[in-house]
Amino acid sequence: MSHVLLINPPGPAGKTANREGSAGLGVIGPHADDFYYPPQTIATVAAVLRQAGYSVTCVDAVAEKLDVAATLARVPPRATDLQIGVLMSQATLTVDVDFCQHLLADTDVDVVAFGSAMRFIGQTVMEQCRVTAVALGALRIANRDVHLVRAAQGFSYFVGDLRGFPPRFHALISMGAAPSATPSANRSVLP
Repeated sequence: MSHVLLINPPGPAGKTANREGSAGLGVIGPHADDFYYPPQTIATVAAVLRQAGYSVTCVDAVAEKLDVAATLARVPPRATDLQIGVLMSQATLTVDVDFCQHLLADTDVDVVAFGSAMRFIGQTVMEQCRVTAVALGALRIANRDVHLVRAAQGFSYFVGDLRGFPPRFHALISMGAAPSATPSANRSVLP
C-alpha cells in the first residue's frame, strides 16, 4: 500500500500561519498563538485518499508548533512508497517555498503542492520549487477531480483523479481553456 504524508508546514517564526484563512488565500497572524482555522483542505484530501485505500498521515506543524527541522524529522527517511502533499497559501508563500526547498533537499519522493490559492500562486511555486506537481483548486479536490500543473510539461492543466496519488491524468488542457466534463477539441486525451 502506498503511503501519503500531508503537511501543513510551519509558519514564520513567532507568527501563526493560517493557510485556510481568507477563503484559502491565507493570513499570517502577528503572534505565535493567534487564531487559525484547522487545515480542512488536508482533512478533505486525507479522507478521499483513505477512502481509496491509501495509508495517510497528516502533520500539522502549525498546531504542533513545529519548526522546519522538527517537521522534516517527521518525514520517514528513505521511504520508497511515500508521496508528500504540502498545503500552501498566498499569504504564506515565502515560508512555504522555503519549507519545500528544505523538504526536497532532504528527500527524493513525489511532492505535490496544493491549496485553494494555487490558481494564483501555482506558477510561482513551479518556478521556485522542484515539486512534482501543483494541484489547483480546493473544490475540485473535494470532488476528487484535480487540476495539476506538471513541471516537465510546462504550465498547462492536467485533469486527473485524486483517488490515485500522485493523481492519474486523463486529459491535458492548454492554459486559458476551460475544462469541461467531456473531451472536446480543446483537450487531448492522454494514453
